[in-house]
Amino acid sequence: MSILSFEELSPRLGASVSAWTRLMNYLRTHYVMDEVFDGKDELKFRRSGKTLVTLYLHEGYFAVMLIFGRKEREAFEAQREAFPQAVREIYDASRTYHDGKWMLFNVCDESLIEPLTRLLTIKKKPNRKPENREGMILSVCGNRCDQCLLYHRNSGNGGNLRFQEGDARCYRRSDEPAPDYSGMHCPGCREDCAVSRCARSKGYASCIECDYEQCGTRESNFTEPGNISVGVSAEDIELFVLPYCGRERFDDMKRRGEAP
Repeated sequence: MSILSFEELSPRLGASVSAWTRLMNYLRTHYVMDEVFDGKDELKFRRSGKTLVTLYLHEGYFAVMLIFGRKEREAFEAQREAFPQAVREIYDASRTYHDGKWMLFNVCDESLIEPLTRLLTIKKKPNRKPENREGMILSVCGNRCDQCLLYHRNSGNGGNLRFQEGDARCYRRSDEPAPDYSGMHCPGCREDCAVSRCARSKGYASCIECDYEQCGTRESNFTEPGNISVGVSAEDIELFVLPYCGRERFDDMKRRGEAP
């Protein structure tokens, strides 16, 4: 399995890096997929032997390949006027083979991201189930302590080692070892955490009560799911990424009326 860190990837993307982050955020938070990276420029999102979408890395931009079968083409045609002209032109110009219509979108900025997420939904409805929050232990910044392998209840029986290995795959360059977590048993939010101090100073139990989108406290633990290594497994996303996506969790809690 080939993996490329976001730090190594982002210079190749250039000005398209924010578009990449948005699209990867959507894919990782809405779909349960393994990522298959060829070590060079091709990244496939696959599950059970079927490919949802393929991304191609280029200098300064990336390309998105979607293949629509007959049912997907019918679904698109039924709503084609709701898509931007640029998308309709690419759709019309794309050739149809025996296995479907092959569409290639060159992405240089964020203008195509929203229609691309709708095209993905036509291809396959999101298969990631809503987060089960029963028994949830939430940190001030929205991390799921109960799902964290470093939390004192989970760190035994090899939890620390698994976290160290996952941290290396998801967040580190290939030549950058993860910190040694072997002796860490996190008790939860610490007094010396800048985020905890900030929330307490405002009388908040967590950042969900504040304007966390415009937060100036840079030591928050918000993880951007689009800014991790490519080529990781669905299990890696579940264990080492989603538990730490506090911003997305807070947003979802607000949509569901679960926010204080």
